[in-house]
Amino acid sequence: MPLSAPTIKSQVSVCSQHVLTEGNLTGAAVDIYQNGATHIGQAMASSSQTWVPINPGVTLAQGDLITATQTLGTDFSGPSPQPKEVQGIPGTPPAPIFKTHLFGCAACLWLGGMVSGAKYRVTGQNQATLADEVRAEAVTGSGSSHVALNQPLWNGEKLKAEQDACGVVSGTANSQPAETYPLSKLPTPTVDTPLFECDSNIYGSDFVEGATAHMRREKMGALVQESASCSLGSVNFTASPHLDEGEEVWMWQDFKGYGGAGGDDKPDDNPYRRGCADRSDNSEKKVVLPVSQVEPPHIIEPLCANGKVVTLSNLRPGAKVVITHDGVDFIGQAVSTNAQDFYVDPLQGGKSVVARMEICGFKTGDSNTVDVNPQPANMPPPKVQDPLYSCTDVVRVRDIHPGALVLVYSTFVGEIGAAYVYDDEANITVTPALMDGDEIFAVQKGCGLVSDKSNVVQVQKPRELPRPVVVTPLYNCGEYVKVEKVVPGAIVEVYVNGNFAGGATVAEDEGSVKVNVMLVAKDQVEARQRLCDLISKFSTEVTVQEFIGAWEEKGWYDTNGNPISDSDKILAVHASLLRSGKILFFGGDQHTGSLNDSDDIDHTRLMDARTFRIQKITGLVSPPSDIFCAGHAQTANGDLLVAGGTYDWRLEGEHIDHAAANHFIGSRDSWIFDVASESWVRKGLLNHERPADFVSEHLARWQAANPSATATQITAKTNELTAQSDPSDPSALIHRTGGKWYPTVITLPDGKLLCVSGHPREEDSRHNNNSLETYDPATGAWTLAGPKDADLVPRVVGRSYEYPRLMVLSDGTVFSSYNMQDGNVHKWTVGNDADACTQVAGSIPGTPHSGLNGSATLLPFWLVPVAAGAYTPDKVLMTGGVKPQLIEPLSTLPNWFDTAARQLQVSGTPPLRRNHNTVILPTGEIFVEGGVQVENDDGTGVLEAELYNPQANTWQTLPPANVVRNYHHVSLLLPNGSVYVGGSNVKAASGLGARVFDIEVFKPWYFCRNRPVLGDVPNTLCHNSEVKVTSPDYERIAKVVIVRAGTTTHNFNCDQRMLELEMRKSEELGELTVRLPKVPNIAIVGYYLLFLLDRSNVPSEGKFIKVCKESSCFIATALYGYDSDEVRVLRNWRDEINYHVVGRAFIRAYETLSPGIARALKRHATLQAPVRKVLNRLVSRLRANRKQ
Repeated sequence: MPLSAPTIKSQVSVCSQHVLTEGNLTGAAVDIYQNGATHIGQAMASSSQTWVPINPGVTLAQGDLITATQTLGTDFSGPSPQPKEVQGIPGTPPAPIFKTHLFGCAACLWLGGMVSGAKYRVTGQNQATLADEVRAEAVTGSGSSHVALNQPLWNGEKLKAEQDACGVVSGTANSQPAETYPLSKLPTPTVDTPLFECDSNIYGSDFVEGATAHMRREKMGALVQESASCSLGSVNFTASPHLDEGEEVWMWQDFKGYGGAGGDDKPDDNPYRRGCADRSDNSEKKVVLPVSQVEPPHIIEPLCANGKVVTLSNLRPGAKVVITHDGVDFIGQAVSTNAQDFYVDPLQGGKSVVARMEICGFKTGDSNTVDVNPQPANMPPPKVQDPLYSCTDVVRVRDIHPGALVLVYSTFVGEIGAAYVYDDEANITVTPALMDGDEIFAVQKGCGLVSDKSNVVQVQKPRELPRPVVVTPLYNCGEYVKVEKVVPGAIVEVYVNGNFAGGATVAEDEGSVKVNVMLVAKDQVEARQRLCDLISKFSTEVTVQEFIGAWEEKGWYDTNGNPISDSDKILAVHASLLRSGKILFFGGDQHTGSLNDSDDIDHTRLMDARTFRIQKITGLVSPPSDIFCAGHAQTANGDLLVAGGTYDWRLEGEHIDHAAANHFIGSRDSWIFDVASESWVRKGLLNHERPADFVSEHLARWQAANPSATATQITAKTNELTAQSDPSDPSALIHRTGGKWYPTVITLPDGKLLCVSGHPREEDSRHNNNSLETYDPATGAWTLAGPKDADLVPRVVGRSYEYPRLMVLSDGTVFSSYNMQDGNVHKWTVGNDADACTQVAGSIPGTPHSGLNGSATLLPFWLVPVAAGAYTPDKVLMTGGVKPQLIEPLSTLPNWFDTAARQLQVSGTPPLRRNHNTVILPTGEIFVEGGVQVENDDGTGVLEAELYNPQANTWQTLPPANVVRNYHHVSLLLPNGSVYVGGSNVKAASGLGARVFDIEVFKPWYFCRNRPVLGDVPNTLCHNSEVKVTSPDYERIAKVVIVRAGTTTHNFNCDQRMLELEMRKSEELGELTVRLPKVPNIAIVGYYLLFLLDRSNVPSEGKFIKVCKESSCFIATALYGYDSDEVRVLRNWRDEINYHVVGRAFIRAYETLSPGIARALKRHATLQAPVRKVLNRLVSRLRANRKQ
């Protein structure tokens, strides 16, 4: 089996005595070579990173190429495809860079910018005499070193540093004086989670730079390991032995020599400790979870033909990594949880790549599968940031081909930096630091191609450093502070309330600095910058604001990261979040009549909800079908059903008396967007008008226009209309009836879909289609409900019941929050009687609640402690007017009532929101965005979003969006809990020039909180059944909720609904058992996002789960019963094979075929014994395997 070739991680100079390799398998022999042939060193890998010593007597020359191989038993790798070029020595090496902020009492620091293999010396001062004293001396292997001091710093001490590269000595770097640590007690650090059984490393964060980090492990109260290491903000402890399930891990920090494990040492015991901050509190104890809960790795996209590297993230330290391409496995080992590059043979275009990890015998599921893109025609040259300044160790490079290897070169010494980059620009760390007068350029390699050389930039010496500017607004609990007016390459230091809070090298004129404190509202933040021996004045102070949400703008980029031109953008009139994690949006003719006339209507896009990369979809042809202003909803299997749309824009002379109503001609077409194939599939036509109604209505209209007609003429007309109503005649006018423009489609509890209302075809006698039609996904056909149409759906008055706001209630009825024919609101019992309606309440008060410009939301269902499976009553929120309305349609005496008053005010009154949207957040709050006060005036746009809390009955005003959103705009909840917003017609006008393409994403308040992490989620959750989900934060989880994947158009999301699941802690660590009660009318079948909520109502990110009908429809439960031990064994096996592609395919096939087989078993008892016999054998084998 081929091993992945090791990566040469360190820069190598003519002074180097060691070479750092990465990706080695523990126990492998790692060999390094000079210029491909000469063996110059070997080491046995004790971990996935290995320092390989260069053999004595080996002489390296500038430009030599260093590669590595590894061998384990009979398995071996080829040499590193990308060799490391040996650097020369500059005439005068640059002075080292003090990368860390210095505090008195600190015991370590970070030096960067040195020549690999150089000797460095750090000199301090005697506190009493101020005479120079050596604090540290060592050799840097990589040019950047964690330096342990031989004694802690004293407050105000200044350090000097220099390097000796093969006998050539650098200039001297001078530090700023060591500051007094401002607090009396060190802050509590954090153990980074999750921790899993067999992990080889433990990571911690939130440490003070220079403090000593301590880590302790216990198993059932017994000490397993205690370690200490000087920290530079974060820490990495080697787990020896590897972690074991159920262990508890915690950390603390102190200044060296003061406050050990027990924290009992006195300051006076050590003269260096006087005046130092006290030991921190212990961190929260973290429990080591079973290795079976490790999630698969993630392949970073894109990949291209002839590329030789696959980069993975979501790794576990020490795990064996298996990358499969074209039937061949390549084996490597993970170093840490960070992204890591693995070498493979040249990738084949059109093939795919998948990866997994193996840890202590456990194999994770497969990663995402990534298709290999074709090789591009060429590799363009990158662009190096200009200007560049000396004394920095980072270079900004732009115009990168995503996935390329970027190499940075110095004319003084050769290659100084390299990194694989998956964005179009990046900071490349370089070693040694940039030198005055040097010339820097870059090339990029990828897909078997090499670019030309970039622009050449001459390094300048910085003359002065201006005050930086802290960018506003600055919110509480943010991890980063953005700073502008930076000299590229300077180290920016951020202070909070006068105290140092974090620093970072910024490669451009602006950048972000991570801070090590939690920002609090009203904190004062300022920044300064330093470069070489220069330091700026502090910026103007900025006050931290409370974070209640923020907007982000997103660009249009294709799947390769290239910008999409305006000519290839479309208007998002309709949108749906698919189970694939992509947003489907489409526009048909995009509210442009000329496109309808020319059949230019095939306008669909898919946008990845994670990367926001967009792909073009076609297929609404043969014949062309304009699905502009169609209705749609998701089927039980997560595909999108689209019904109706725009047959024609023509208004006059074709539909009797309908021109005045400004109706477009409805379409009878219906489509399924198939998520698996990402394609449109044509389905059955909507029904034509009932023939008897066609004859009687047209005859009555004819008689009204011809009052003097004779009996003979009437008979003749009747016969003519009867002939035209014959569905068997393809030329009959009856085929030009039916269809729906502006309909609503909703999914019913049985998995069928209901389509209501909409303007029909031109020969239909009705102004509005009042047929109730249901779609059966099993047959792909539409059926009329009952022998007659619905009397309460308006049929004569146009534009009075468009896109009705319909929703399924917990009793299975369909509630119409729109006023119906009699001016009241009703609920239907959907079946064979279209008039099976019950009045719920009178007309909803106010506008635009009751019209197309308002919106309706079925509020979340929360569990109540009355009885198992009991939920809060149905409640519907109507928004758009000055006073939003609520109703409980299933209460004894339902009526409309006001919510609490809105906070948002315009001229002293809450504004109307015509054409707004609502989105249910995973917290149960309702996010309201967009809208205008006057429909044809975007100047009245309501930019501020609002948040309604149904449980507290409160409104909150949120930050304003950047774009006015009017008619034809969409918004959807995304898996990470943010909200996507797109589309709009300026002034609600038609035409290509009125389209709004801007995409915005709103991040609610919880994006500024410590969110729980959601681990494994099964594929399906059936009514009256339970499943296991995992979380490293399982102990803090208070609730589990599911939110149905949304589908939105014309200010209404017909699919969104939310409910809480029953939850209990499982016996297995890190595991929660969640149960969906038997509530098919609340949990409508289909795909949902599952979220965890902690005790502060902070949600995790969501993952998709399919809600299905009660599981007795499956073979195993039909034979054994739901709670049987056999079914539990089979469920566990299902969860295990779900990790693999073949396993998932088997599960999908089982879920598809099982209901039919289960029904057959119930009908034919003689079939049960042989099927049970087969399953018994499988269960026995699975039990035996588990015991082993």
